[in-house]
Amino acid sequence: VILQEVTATRAIDLGTNTAGQLGLTSGEINTITTTGVLQVGNATAGAINVSAAIAPTGATKLDLESGSTVGGASTITTTDLAIRSVGAVSLNAANNVTNLAANVSGAGNAFSYNDANALVVGTADGLNGVTTSGGVVTVTTTSGSLDINQNVAAGAAAVNLTAGGAGSVLTNAAAVTGNAATLSADDMVLAGGTINTGAGRVILQEVTATRAIDLGTN
Repeated sequence: VILQEVTATRAIDLGTNTAGQLGLTSGEINTITTTGVLQVGNATAGAINVSAAIAPTGATKLDLESGSTVGGASTITTTDLAIRSVGAVSLNAANNVTNLAANVSGAGNAFSYNDANALVVGTADGLNGVTTSGGVVTVTTTSGSLDINQNVAAGAAAVNLTAGGAGSVLTNAAAVTGNAATLSADDMVLAGGTINTGAGRVILQEVTATRAIDLGTN
């Protein structure tokens, strides 16, 4: 199911019927039932703003597409979330997604996403991992594990990955690349993947202050 604008660059408001925009309320989105993908926007859409909580009841796979930016102060709840954007992505509320994948194609545009609990950077709607064209990548959980199962690539920009909450585990089973990387978690499993920053600094650090670090043994 595809919900899209007719006029190129028309903004999309997820959560509110805003004048002058393609507005889609939660109630409207919940009238849709599909075992496939629910796509909102396309490559020529304007900015997507999540203005009120969205949690599709009849679809578990959500794809957001924009020729501009994707952001908003409210939350998205779904199983699979794919984001295809030219502009920066900023979704830093208490989202609740199981599998996340994204591509930000505009040069230097950043990707920032926060999840309330456990999150997998994996595959969604045929998209793998998180990629930018030289924009900073920041993926965090407030309280839960963070599993990197597909590549995270920031080009000539930094990658910041955080598994928040006491005792949460960050597992890397893919390739993380950028010009710097900061991984934050109270426990890490890194043997299944790689981190390559060229000459850039890599920081591995705890989330909980005073947490001891064991070099040599998990």
